[in-house]
Amino acid sequence: MILLDDCLPLVRCGKQAVEMDERWITESLFEAAAQTGRSRWWAEQVTSGLLLFFQHDVREQEVDVSYLEDSIRIILEKVNAKDVMPHFHLLPPRAVLCLEELAMSLGNCPTELHFFKKLRNEVGERISDGVRSLHFCGLRPCVKHLLGTRDWRRSCELLSSEIVQVVTSDCFRLHRGAGRLDLIISS
Repeated sequence: MILLDDCLPLVRCGKQAVEMDERWITESLFEAAAQTGRSRWWAEQVTSGLLLFFQHDVREQEVDVSYLEDSIRIILEKVNAKDVMPHFHLLPPRAVLCLEELAMSLGNCPTELHFFKKLRNEVGERISDGVRSLHFCGLRPCVKHLLGTRDWRRSCELLSSEIVQVVTSDCFRLHRGAGRLDLIISS
């Protein structure tokens, strides 16, 4: 991996490395800050300062999630927000699953049966990791690859709807009662 100047490092969370996502950190800070009467704007400003630190002063390509949490606690102390610290915990990061890559991993002649089995396994794995936000991208190219077509047809629309239905029903079935879960499904 090549680290470019002024790039944010990845965050190692267990067996996966995720992007240092501004929204993820802001949500974590805001959840704690709201309990002390601070605003979302305040959490956004603290996040901006933290990201500048990681962008300009941290040279590692990857940092452990505990290093990120410790850095946030140090910044909270520096900005005189010690009242926020007891409420702070880093929320699970947003997980991204590329549907196109999932379909491509099945080869040139994938079957829908194998795709849905693999999709369910991937969704189950992400949900068991405790994510609060799950982003599915590449829906249109996934559908075209599964159907072996270049043009968008009625059959593409039907398969696309079926994939969305499976994703939403599996996510909510597996995540039931475990708090908030944000789903994003994009083309």
